[in-house]
Amino acid sequence: RFGEKFPDLADQILQRIIGQDRAVKVIRQLAEYYLMLKRNSSHGQRPDMDILLKGSSGTGKDFIANIIQEYFFKKGIVQKQMVMVDAADFEAWMDKKTTDDFKALGGGILFINNIHMLIHDNNNISPIDVLFSRMESWETDSTAGWDTYPIIIMAGHPINIDKFFNR
Repeated sequence: RFGEKFPDLADQILQRIIGQDRAVKVIRQLAEYYLMLKRNSSHGQRPDMDILLKGSSGTGKDFIANIIQEYFFKKGIVQKQMVMVDAADFEAWMDKKTTDDFKALGGGILFINNIHMLIHDNNNISPIDVLFSRMESWETDSTAGWDTYPIIIMAGHPINIDKFFNR
């Protein structure tokens, strides 16, 4: 009908998150923020778009990551399917990746699960530090646009993650 707004089909994806109104609100806010920056960015530079999901085993971190993937795809934030890497495979996977490999993931999401297993308690370099170093170089890449590098979603147990980020 004339003058009646069509429903946002992407919001149907978020309706699958039951009882987590705060998570739904944050996902919507992130999408709105990213889309606003994408529209208003004169040079297309990728904003800080990375996400950290913390929770004990069985709390739905994988489920939320998949919902974010679907929602962001419907909203036009990402154009590719999510690549998932578990901590058990991360070091071997990361050893083979070049800057061009990460650029090939651009326009999509890289989901790293169980990152608490990649964090060491000592002061040595953790396997996840290598990724953080690369992510820092993405921020200074003046040739990079919105879709040059992937959005990183990391998920893991909060105790180790909190210790790592608070050091």
